[in-house]
Amino acid sequence: MSKTWAASDITSVFGKVAVVTGSTSGLGFAAAKELARHGAHVVLTSKTHEKGSRAVADLKKAVSNASVEFLQLDLSSFGSIRSFVQSFLAKGLSLHILINNAGVFCCPHSKTAEGFEVCKLPCTHTLSACTTLA
Repeated sequence: MSKTWAASDITSVFGKVAVVTGSTSGLGFAAAKELARHGAHVVLTSKTHEKGSRAVADLKKAVSNASVEFLQLDLSSFGSIRSFVQSFLAKGLSLHILINNAGVFCCPHSKTAEGFEVCKLPCTHTLSACTTLA
């Protein structure tokens, strides 16, 4: 068994739908790009439409035949999560792959728009996303 892993090790994801949170830059963007390169339909998410649109354009430049779209998602807001889920379900897509990558590298205490206390860590608000998508 190899001790290293490379993007070429990805098995076929052709026709699968992947949602990647935190996908407008860094590791999330790299993961989204490789999933698209291997044939997945990738849904990028971001708090802002501007970052999402830019990431879609960048991904399409990097992977010419990419099947990619953007849906706005702020994982610190249950309202935004509900809106994302409604938009996703309205498209009639199945969810095959979920990569919870959104996060920040600090731990300030804050509150969601609904008043719930949160501590933002890497994989920010994974519980709320998984609970809502389940």
